[in-house]
Amino acid sequence: MKLNDRRSFAVLVAGLFILSATAILRVSAEPRPQPQAKCPTVRVVCADTVMVKGDLLFVVEVSDGDPNVTPTYNWTVSNGSIASGQGTATIKMDLNEVPGDSTVTATVDVGGFDRECSTSASCTTMIMKKAEARKVDEYGKLAAADENARLDNFMIEVSTDPTAQGYIIAYGGRKSAAGEAKKMADRSKEYLVKKRGLDAQRVTTVDGGLREAPAVELWIVPDGAEPPLPSPTVDPSETKPAKPKTPTRKKS
Repeated sequence: MKLNDRRSFAVLVAGLFILSATAILRVSAEPRPQPQAKCPTVRVVCADTVMVKGDLLFVVEVSDGDPNVTPTYNWTVSNGSIASGQGTATIKMDLNEVPGDSTVTATVDVGGFDRECSTSASCTTMIMKKAEARKVDEYGKLAAADENARLDNFMIEVSTDPTAQGYIIAYGGRKSAAGEAKKMADRSKEYLVKKRGLDAQRVTTVDGGLREAPAVELWIVPDGAEPPLPSPTVDPSETKPAKPKTPTRKKS
């Protein structure tokens, strides 16, 4: 082999050696792939709706994730306050200061897992007003036509809510005959059922006791509401009910 050829071969070998060394260095310098973080699935469970002053719980469910992690829980709420359970998987809400027809959203941040994981979740509950009975009318002794007009308006109110119940509470007066309150209530119901076509099952009559003067109260009781209680003002022991008049015979 000639001298020049030997020199060229040596240069070629040296170049290949340098390229190989550089490739090895590059491979060694690249970072090794790190194992991906094992992230959990976080979900908050809550009721769709609850009544004001009812119980409201929010529960977080954590699944998958690193089994060696002991989760921590930090809760925040959009309305009201947390009564108990902060720092645990379940919180109980205090709804005393939460108005009806509003919402409460509870959000939890679950700690302990890799920071790259998404560990926050929330749930929203609608706070409903508690159903309550409402008095729509009250009157004393009226002419039949005037009383029927009041009952017609009551019929419209009852019909507006198919789930509501109508209540008629009648009171006898201090000088009323025994059983007058019941007769007044039954007479009003009879008009609504026979003349206006209201389902008899949707009207409840109550003998409310005695007041200074006869009176009738008309109530609407929505589904789930407590029925109204009578409010008499006269103790029966303080009165002497008037005796029904007996017909007198005409002298022949």
